Amino acid sequence: MNCFDHQESAAVAQCTDCSKGLCATCASRFTPILCEQCLVVRNRRVARSLWVGLAVSVVIFAAGTAFAITYPRLPVGKAVFSGLLYSFGYWGWKFLSDRFPGMTSGSLVTWVIYVLLKLILSVVIGLVAGPYQIVRTILELRRIRATAAYVAAGPVATVTE
Repeated sequence: MNCFDHQESAAVAQCTDCSKGLCATCASRFTPILCEQCLVVRNRRVARSLWVGLAVSVVIFAAGTAFAITYPRLPVGKAVFSGLLYSFGYWGWKFLSDRFPGMTSGSLVTWVIYVLLKLILSVVIGLVAGPYQIVRTILELRRIRATAAYVAAGPVATVTE
């Protein structure tokens, strides 16, 4: 079998997703071993979920700010801070859910206590995790865009020995 992109070179590996043959140069480009097309597909899927996370955060921020302005009638500055707490709470909730398994059984009272404690911890942890995750998400989206541009530039030439 020869490399999919470099027909003159023998394949030394296969793409993890589609099993195309890859030469040593192509196989060493990405981890896990992927052809360019499969890398772009994977990155699009990841980017989509990252954009959804950012969109959810913005919606929670807007809704939390609007709620704080209309219901308790907070001044705009305090309402924006309240919206940020809600938004960062989303990232804190994700942080807790990723690292600690949820409850699988218990009474209704146990569930209510669990959810309330998780909400409080989410806001507290979200104060640190929220800004960090937002910046990390934006940087990851930029990396995905740069990788897509790199792949769009064309296949890499093989190294001749």
